[in-house]
Amino acid sequence: MEHSDPSTEFDIRCSGASSERANIAARTSVAAGCDGLVSFGLAGGLDPALQPGDLVVADAVICADGSKIQTDKSWSDQIIGTFEDNNISFAGGGILGLDEIAFLPETKRSLFAGTGALCVDMESHAVIHAASLEAIPFVALRVVADTASDEIPRAASCALGPSGGVQAGSLAMALAKNPAEIAGLLKLRKLSALGFETLRRIAPLLSFSRAL
Repeated sequence: MEHSDPSTEFDIRCSGASSERANIAARTSVAAGCDGLVSFGLAGGLDPALQPGDLVVADAVICADGSKIQTDKSWSDQIIGTFEDNNISFAGGGILGLDEIAFLPETKRSLFAGTGALCVDMESHAVIHAASLEAIPFVALRVVADTASDEIPRAASCALGPSGGVQAGSLAMALAKNPAEIAGLLKLRKLSALGFETLRRIAPLLSFSRAL
């Protein structure tokens, strides 16, 4: 979230893979006076060419009903220029926003065929709606964790808390019911680590200015 001061100030809020919490966080930041919104985090790959750790700079967010909302071109161009200057590779294209996890590879294949989106997350559509209501800039930078061919264990849906941390108790209960998912969760942890590595690398480069 960017303010008018020449040095960028960020009001960072976590939603823990929840569309509802993402929308609440975005509206809270807007009420606090932010000048724009940024969706920053992990995503699931839909384009088979994308690998864990690959960065996507969204030119639009595609909603479940098929509607498409463009991201702010000025801000997107600024960050693309920064990434190019620092030899940061990225893919540009649409991001699909859903209210639920795309667990299965066949679901991801269907979503990719139907929308052409490069990746899917549960936050960007909620945040861009909040930005659109206030007519303020929005950009989305998401990094692939699970790829188009990876299956997400069902236990993952109850593992994350509101702050993005793991809820150990809920996870343990889910695995007790289906211990076969342990291997899948360990794989997902490795994939997510690659995504977080990219996020840590690009975070210090982020800076946004708004034309007067």
